[in-house]
Amino acid sequence: VAHEALIGHWPRLIEWLEDERLTRRQRLRLTSAAEQWRDKGRELGALWRGSLLVEACTYTDLSKLEEEFVRASERAEKREANRWRERLGVAAILALIIAGLIITMMGFKARKAREAELAAENLAAESGKAERAAKDLAELKEKTANDEKKTRQQMQRQLVELNVYHGIKLIDDGDTSRALLWLNKALSLD
Repeated sequence: VAHEALIGHWPRLIEWLEDERLTRRQRLRLTSAAEQWRDKGRELGALWRGSLLVEACTYTDLSKLEEEFVRASERAEKREANRWRERLGVAAILALIIAGLIITMMGFKARKAREAELAAENLAAESGKAERAAKDLAELKEKTANDEKKTRQQMQRQLVELNVYHGIKLIDDGDTSRALLWLNKALSLD
């Protein structure tokens, strides 16, 4: 009776007891996850990531199995981060290559258009058919504009395909949240 009265009128003790219960539940969750990991043949999918792993790293008195589980989870998370960085690097290089090709193609087309414009002007001046040369020049500019539009559309399509590819790859890797970001970006470009 005295203990119950003490507990009932000592809010700090109640708070400590609740904290201890929460800590035990969290530790039991780690122990259970480590045992399941062991029982499933140390399957990578059973490892922890994110906030659960951060929490598990704060525990000091881990069993051998729990320690192995936490270390394996850390290694898996690090490998996943490295793979993501590698993919991002490849995507950046591909984007730079595509951008470089597009800029080169646009420069080449602009130079050709200017050369054609100069040729048309010279022809008109020499032959006295300025009206015909102007019409040819307008057609050439229209064709160049159409070609540039097609090039932009091709570039847009390639960027959409690249984003879709990364989205699908992330889905295959089990990272649906990042996959949705890539696929959403592809939809916004389309």
